[in-house]
Amino acid sequence: MSTTTKTRNSNIELLRIISMLLVLGLHVNYLALGKVTIAGTASEPLLSLVRMEFESLCIVCVNLYVLISGYFGIRIKKKSLIGLLFTILFWQISLYTAGIIDGRYTLDFNLLQKMIIPGGIYWFVPAYLMLVLLSPMLNAYIEKTSKKNMGRFIICFLAVQTIFGYVQPYWNMFINGYSAISFIGLYLIGSYIRKYSGEMFRRGAKSYVAVYVLAMTIAAVAAFLTYRYADSQYILPHVNNWFLVSYISPFAIIGAVSLFVAFTRTGIKNNVWINRIAASAFPVYLIHIHPVVVTYFLRYARYIYNSFDGILYIVAIIAYIVGVYLLCTLLDQIRILAWKWCCKLFRI
Repeated sequence: MSTTTKTRNSNIELLRIISMLLVLGLHVNYLALGKVTIAGTASEPLLSLVRMEFESLCIVCVNLYVLISGYFGIRIKKKSLIGLLFTILFWQISLYTAGIIDGRYTLDFNLLQKMIIPGGIYWFVPAYLMLVLLSPMLNAYIEKTSKKNMGRFIICFLAVQTIFGYVQPYWNMFINGYSAISFIGLYLIGSYIRKYSGEMFRRGAKSYVAVYVLAMTIAAVAAFLTYRYADSQYILPHVNNWFLVSYISPFAIIGAVSLFVAFTRTGIKNNVWINRIAASAFPVYLIHIHPVVVTYFLRYARYIYNSFDGILYIVAIIAYIVGVYLLCTLLDQIRILAWKWCCKLFRI
């Protein structure tokens, strides 16, 4: 849904892959094992801190993906829009059919309707589709507005989102990071970086990676220390949202922007393998989180957690994440071939 591949650099395509690996990282941690608890930080402090750090480093994943869209700019064309919808429907229906064959599901119209129109754990799909539909208006604003006005708008947007969506995350569901409204801010930031990064960011990539790691480590340590030593019934229920699992936290936004800028400062160009693997990043999300697949995905993540300790666990879970990504990428070649066949058959 973005501009043509001529404008895509493989350094950003590599970041697209990393963003999806971080999504898998989120899901093998808190989704599979549950959130770190106050009791856990007392009984297993080192393990709890490591898990919090891992969650914090991964929470930038969605922000990165939307920043990439803003950086390249979404251009709605008939073929790309149909291709996006085809990708969603292909994996929703194919995996549901696999579930029927496996005996986990029966042919049910209501369930099929839920599969075709994803929501819930697939919250990203409708939010991103809405961003796609809003992109012509956003692009018109980006092209015509000045640097100063765009910068002011982004600052005001982030301020309102932080006050009403982050400080009190239950006040407004529309700006809590799980909607197209939150994506608008990230899209504009990505576009702003594309237009003005040469004037703003002059340091090397390592400096911005360091900022990313520092910001996310501060968030993890703050969450850990708050759980261990805070004694406020108002603060404690918000610890995870404030520091670890909120896409709109200042830490997550600073971390995502810093990591994104770091990759814009690298010089990987036109790497065929990176571009091909990155082309299946979104399907990796659709496949692994599908109800037919996610049970197994989480089960094996728990098995690894219960079978390995220390460094061995870190190595094993990273290998698992990379393996799942590559397996989904291989499976997605079926969808790519089917799409090419449909384009030829229907002259799309």
